Amino acid sequence: MITEAAKNQLVEFGNRLNDAKHGEKSSIVDEALKHFGWESHHKLYRELKKLGWSSGKKTRADFGSTSQDEEALLMLAALTKTSARANGKTLMETPNAISVLSQNGYSFGSTSNVNRLLKQRNLTAKQTKQDSTHGHFRTEYPNQVHQVDPSLCVLYYPPDKKKGLRVQKYTTAEEQYKNKPEKLEEIKRLRVWRYVMIDHYSGLISVKYYESEGENQNILYDFLLWCWGKVQGSPFHGVPTNLYWDKGSAMTSKAIKNACSCLQVNAVAHTTHLARAKGAVEKANDLVEKLFEGRLFLEPVHSVEELNEAVIKWQNAYNANRIPSYNAKHNRHGKARADAWLMIMQPAFIQYLRALPSAEYCRYIFTHEPVTRKVSGELEVSFRHPKAKKSLRYNVAELDGIYVGQHVLVSPVVVGDSGNITVTIENPLGENAIHEVAPIEFNEAGFRVDAPVFGDGFDTKKDSVVDTNQKQLDRLSYPGLTDENITKAKAKKVTPFDGKIDAISHIKNIDLPAAITPKGTTMNLPDEFQPAPAKPLTTLELKIAVIAELGRGLEEEDVAFLSQYNNVFAEDVADIVAELLRPKTPLKLVNN
Repeated sequence: MITEAAKNQLVEFGNRLNDAKHGEKSSIVDEALKHFGWESHHKLYRELKKLGWSSGKKTRADFGSTSQDEEALLMLAALTKTSARANGKTLMETPNAISVLSQNGYSFGSTSNVNRLLKQRNLTAKQTKQDSTHGHFRTEYPNQVHQVDPSLCVLYYPPDKKKGLRVQKYTTAEEQYKNKPEKLEEIKRLRVWRYVMIDHYSGLISVKYYESEGENQNILYDFLLWCWGKVQGSPFHGVPTNLYWDKGSAMTSKAIKNACSCLQVNAVAHTTHLARAKGAVEKANDLVEKLFEGRLFLEPVHSVEELNEAVIKWQNAYNANRIPSYNAKHNRHGKARADAWLMIMQPAFIQYLRALPSAEYCRYIFTHEPVTRKVSGELEVSFRHPKAKKSLRYNVAELDGIYVGQHVLVSPVVVGDSGNITVTIENPLGENAIHEVAPIEFNEAGFRVDAPVFGDGFDTKKDSVVDTNQKQLDRLSYPGLTDENITKAKAKKVTPFDGKIDAISHIKNIDLPAAITPKGTTMNLPDEFQPAPAKPLTTLELKIAVIAELGRGLEEEDVAFLSQYNNVFAEDVADIVAELLRPKTPLKLVNN
């Protein structure tokens, strides 16, 4: 990449070449090559041409600068970046992008000049695919953030399960799979999964193993409940405030998300393919693999049950820093992980130690999906709460984005005895906002306790998002009018926008091309498709047609009047009705 200083020097050499007399150019070229350390004069001329220099011509006024529009350049860079595939291949390269954008109002110079500018501004497809910068986050108390990550254990079942678990001794993917399809089939039959959770504040680790062909939501939920419950020999337990994991199918399943919502756990999935986002649990997985599973080839286990018995004893000892001749203290705070977690017992943190509800309720929230409820005209929803065992009503008027007739998702909150629910509302960006709502309280007469007493005021709801939008659009349509006057203007059919919108007039001035109407070929239709001659109406048909035209039944005079007509056709009915309605007696002037 040419630096600004080098570019300025190139401009100077280009000006000298243009001003050189016959026989002087060769020495200037040699001087330039020596200055830049280049071997070929072709290199020099290429770099000069990138800056707009042309041999034998007068130096351009913009030589050494660029007239390329920055907005167009950024659009091109965005287009190429957006077209990048997961495998790193860019589908929309510069020439094709220039072709597309030039038809959408953007102008470009030469392809080489555009590529040069993109490189100077670090906007090439390669440069924009580099890893983004990243930082750190901190937690303020135990159980604030738990991170979860499943991974394959180094143990697997051989074809003959009776032989017990076997340690995988392949050190690389190539060694494991290359030319060894039979080994891959062995491992595929039944694998051992390691599920690891870490409390981000203390670094305390929880581990459990499962037999499975793959990850699934049932295993994940069992692991979460096992971690958040009480494990013998460990002080750690409780439902976290936040749960951080990747976007695996099990993690993002409806059942898991609903259960977390009911337990008031904010489940956050990190960006896809960004393992460093949950580096703490990634490191915990590595520790378990090396410090625990690394011992298994010396003292084998024969089943997952036996494996879990061993890992519980290991994790309790590791978290308590009781592994013989091994320092298991956390590098960040320098304490045993269990001791750091026990800081949750301090008065400032004890409120965050939330005990896991009963197994009955945990099963209920996992097996019952959120139900859809329609927001009533009072901005309320109803729901039969499993703890109340009856239908309760909930006021959702204060929730952002709510409006009458909207469909929301409702789930019960099973922590505590409040009877609260969570209401999930989808915003225009497709993101879900979850709100906890308490049930409406009623007095012994069945009235809402928060309703005003008659004569003291009225229960008026705040404008919903739809109400607000409607008023905003009305004010735009009828500028300068109050809401009350807008209503009156609508009733009087006042033209909106002060009549300034040209909706039809401009069409009159459109210069249409002369149109030549080609002559069509006459179709030969069969006789049965030729139009039949019109027939006069029968007496009954005439009466029916007149009744339809009048909009009422016929009276005796009407029938007598119609009897004078014969051979009446459908197109005559309107004239007959007009004659029928004509006053029979001429109007007379009344003298006072």
